[in-house]
Amino acid sequence: MLRATSLISAGILFTWASGLHGQSAQYHVTKRLNLGHARADYIIVDPMGGRLYGLGDAVIDVNTDTVMGHVAGGGGGYAIAADENRGFVRNGVLFDLKTLAVTGHVDAKGDGIRYDPFTHRAFTSFHTINAWGKLKDYTLVHELTHVWQYEKAGAIYMAQAVHAQISRGRGAYDYGGPAGLQAARTKGQGLTGFNREEQAQIVEDFYRIKNGIPPHVPGGTTSDLPLYAHFVKTVSTLTESQLLA
Repeated sequence: MLRATSLISAGILFTWASGLHGQSAQYHVTKRLNLGHARADYIIVDPMGGRLYGLGDAVIDVNTDTVMGHVAGGGGGYAIAADENRGFVRNGVLFDLKTLAVTGHVDAKGDGIRYDPFTHRAFTSFHTINAWGKLKDYTLVHELTHVWQYEKAGAIYMAQAVHAQISRGRGAYDYGGPAGLQAARTKGQGLTGFNREEQAQIVEDFYRIKNGIPPHVPGGTTSDLPLYAHFVKTVSTLTESQLLA
């Protein structure tokens, strides 16, 4: 009795057949897909949708072995949250799994990305954001700030974040709200004057307030957005006025 498994790599479809008595695996090219200059990095299959992602912006239907669509701006690592009907590309593109339409964009980048439906946390190691369960956009913004920290400071940011968590517990994320930001600004301190978790929380809360979501650290309102933007501009390519637009 034989079993057959289909694999797609760099646009080539293979069939692998192996017997029950230890025969050596045999690979045969059965079909070629023209993907242009697409480069394979992290390849992932959505088992619910029967689609393969990771070969550039192309989306492959694994049941018909055809390119069934494209994710505008897609490429590299993908996180597929099938139970939430949404996907995330490591360059910040958010998209609908059914229509492949882009639904949003985060101005940051990650590397390898993972989603797990059994828990409800996300964490970042270097360029990798590991997302479990329902990942809110504001949580993604928080984690992408850690990616920025790695870009600027290197791997030491992880030890600094863990130190803040151990030494301050839940308080590791409490930057003091608008009062804390104003006090820091008066002293001439920027975003880097806060610990690593406070930095990420400030950026997250700016996103929350701007989108009508209560901030994690209480007190901030839309009238405080210019104050937040003064710090958030450090991690953004946008100016304060552009952040507030």
